[in-house]
Amino acid sequence: MIMTGDGEDAVALADFLSTQGLHDDIAVPTADARAVIEGYHELVDEGVLADPPAAYLREWLQHVQAQGGDPVALAQQEGVDDRTFDTWFGDGDIDLVLDDGAALAATPHGIFMAVGEDRLMPSTTDLFAYEGGTMWGEIFMVNDESSDPAARLRDMVENDTKDPPDSIHPLWRVLRHEEVHAQQWARYGYSGFIARYLWHNPLDPCGHPMEEEAGFEDRGYFQCVD
Repeated sequence: MIMTGDGEDAVALADFLSTQGLHDDIAVPTADARAVIEGYHELVDEGVLADPPAAYLREWLQHVQAQGGDPVALAQQEGVDDRTFDTWFGDGDIDLVLDDGAALAATPHGIFMAVGEDRLMPSTTDLFAYEGGTMWGEIFMVNDESSDPAARLRDMVENDTKDPPDSIHPLWRVLRHEEVHAQQWARYGYSGFIARYLWHNPLDPCGHPMEEEAGFEDRGYFQCVD
């Protein structure tokens, strides 16, 4: 086992190459594990992390580095820590989405993004994804099923848009909007969020205070902007 660091700070290289817990089709070891390890040490030194990162947190770190971002600055800005991808509603929803054939990825915004599998019978994403997509807890259910959800998800990430090749609206703006919804879920809780969201007309984003808080333009609701 190859280790880096000394004593309690030692990290097994194998841990960073492990894809355990990630979707099989999109889980690939980082091309530069040492860069990820160095990024991890920076996060520890700044007090952002205390424990070796789990699979989705490693994936988040790889995505941030691949985009040329500063992991420490982004983690502090987005509130990413050891428990970010250990979702507040438990791992059951993650397993439910994956077992239903969907592909799931951790995003730099500290939330998950899921694309469902195209099938005859309704899937989890069928039930919970509306319009362009729906935030459910900390999982953004994209309303765009595919016969190859992992490839579709990868296509979205690589093209930085939720609807490649038809849309040029940046994916990072959509995720920033959905991140606010995730914060609303955490703020109000399961039943509280649903009650508050349904109290206003869900079909009228322009008149919905929770959509306004999340940002009309980020989500592409340009008709709501004067």
